[in-house]
Amino acid sequence: MTHSSATDAAGPLAGVRVIDLTNNLSGPYGTMVLAQQGADVIKIERPPHGDILRGVGSQRGGVSAYFVNTNWGKRSVALDLSDDDGRATLHRMIATADVLVENFRPGTMAKMGFAPEDVLARYPRVIYASVRGFPSGSPLADLPAYDHVIQAMTGFASTQADLRDATPVLVQQAVVDKASGLTAAQAITAALFERTRTNRGQYLEVSMLKVGLAFLWPDAATNASFVGDVDKLPPQSRTFRLTKTADGYLALIAVANDQFAGLLRATGLGDRVDDPKLSSPGQRGRHGAEAMRQVAAFLAQKTTAEAVELLTAHGVPCGPVQDLDDVPGYIEGIAPGVMLRERHHQLGDMVHPASAVEFDEVTAIRPSPAFGEHTEEVLSELDRR
Repeated sequence: MTHSSATDAAGPLAGVRVIDLTNNLSGPYGTMVLAQQGADVIKIERPPHGDILRGVGSQRGGVSAYFVNTNWGKRSVALDLSDDDGRATLHRMIATADVLVENFRPGTMAKMGFAPEDVLARYPRVIYASVRGFPSGSPLADLPAYDHVIQAMTGFASTQADLRDATPVLVQQAVVDKASGLTAAQAITAALFERTRTNRGQYLEVSMLKVGLAFLWPDAATNASFVGDVDKLPPQSRTFRLTKTADGYLALIAVANDQFAGLLRATGLGDRVDDPKLSSPGQRGRHGAEAMRQVAAFLAQKTTAEAVELLTAHGVPCGPVQDLDDVPGYIEGIAPGVMLRERHHQLGDMVHPASAVEFDEVTAIRPSPAFGEHTEEVLSELDRR
């Protein structure tokens, strides 16, 4: 890990070079995390338009916020891998790299001459990561996969089902894509750590199907985890409901006994604090519906601000529902510095969250790149090697 980037990068991954062949969300989100942690991420984009996300969603000056929000910190190189010159250039880049990440359909990299086994034979210290929809051993391995499809197949949609009519609902964001990106980033750093002991790279396959199941299972599948008879209680998904107030909604959760006692006292049900039917999470799962209906009726008469103040005073974890447009201002009020406001060289004034984790050594993250912005810069670095 002795490669230098074009900036004086700092952070735990400073000196690590990542060749990023990913598009859309799952791969780019993961490589952005690596960039935020100091890696020199070189994003390879195919002419003439580059990553498809550049044209998806709301835009300013022909560039979308969707692309910007998944590509902070990277350098962009325009490179056509359909010809020999482009593939030769990619080989030169891999020779300088620690990590190669791609999320093409299975077989695409092999057709271009970059199958994992070939790359690792030629560059044995490279960590080669592929983000896939389905595991390579699956009969569905060659099919395209998007977050929506994986949510449906792994149980996300049924877990989100409307409690009144059982209509399944998708989580209205690309939760599996992002979880896959995070999984890829963590696996890559683990492989880099292992390489310090073995001096060898390795191939990593990150399957969205496997990630979706792993992400959903711990709390959502408390009934499905059992084979055979089980003392069945309502699933944890039932607790993910909002409470209506006189002017909006809030979220509250009272798992611990003292929190539930506080909820009862705050809502005029203090006489039920010692009710044996409400004495534990299990008992409340079986018998707590009536009490929760009374809680909901009480809070429906309060404004959101009044309800939050009252519940907080009684030790009940809660928070108001915020419209997304209001979130930056709200978060700045309760956690200064978490939301960053800066001027993007293409899109003008932008607001976005800071990196989720801060390290001792930090550096200002470069803005997301224009298409091919760093082609000459990166190629000139190769020529100097």
